[in-house]
Amino acid sequence: MLGILACFPASGQTADSQARFEVASVKVAPPDSRGWSNYCGGGPGSKTPGRYRCENAILAALLVDAYSMQWYQIPESVRSDSTKYDIEATIPEGATRKQIQFMMQNLLAERFKLVCHFEKKEIRAYDLTVAKGGSKLKEATPGPPPPPLTKLTRDADGFPIMQNGPGTYMTIAVPRTRIVGSYASLERMVAMLTAQLGGPVTDSTGLTGKYDFVLTYAMVGAGGPSAITDADQSAPSIFEALPVQLGLKLEPKKVPVDIIVIDHVEKNPTEN
Repeated sequence: MLGILACFPASGQTADSQARFEVASVKVAPPDSRGWSNYCGGGPGSKTPGRYRCENAILAALLVDAYSMQWYQIPESVRSDSTKYDIEATIPEGATRKQIQFMMQNLLAERFKLVCHFEKKEIRAYDLTVAKGGSKLKEATPGPPPPPLTKLTRDADGFPIMQNGPGTYMTIAVPRTRIVGSYASLERMVAMLTAQLGGPVTDSTGLTGKYDFVLTYAMVGAGGPSAITDADQSAPSIFEALPVQLGLKLEPKKVPVDIIVIDHVEKNPTEN
């Protein structure tokens, strides 16, 4: 229990040591049977309110889900561990999403023998601001609901079209990445930039409307912007694309964040 209580950032949050799934199965996933596709979900508000499931998930993904963390709060050594796990669990009736998080934390401590703590560390971060010359975003107007997508189609540049209607999504046509917004605020794009850049991105643009936009840039590798390879140079970097395509820019800075430190974890968890 000391290990469980140690695994919290300095926010004063404490664990619920009594929170448990009714039944939980934990197994190492078959190697490479589903590539890098992974999923964790279920519980209140989902299609399976009484079930929680993780499929093909690496330890870093389990930590993100259990502790509501961002990927940049997890050390690269943990993110790069490719061992994958399948979890099937039954949720007690009436459990809240926060209680399910505590159940996952206790499961990691019991089945994976996880012992961890948090430390403050300065990491690279960015401010999203308006570039010199002003924003190129034009406010969008809502239209009638479009028909739902019935099959996978691609745009003129070969990118898959993931949705038809308001919202923001990211798609890839190797070696390029594209973020598409339709009648969308910048909030979701900022979250996507945070995931891509491996550090927090703050929206300091002052732009609060709904916009239609397309941002296309070279794929960012697992190591962040510095991991772009020579093969990716057919498209501009994310830093070059933002000012030209959207009239925005990323300004680097350093910020202190809570980073999880793994003191002990076992890769072969107790299955039942």
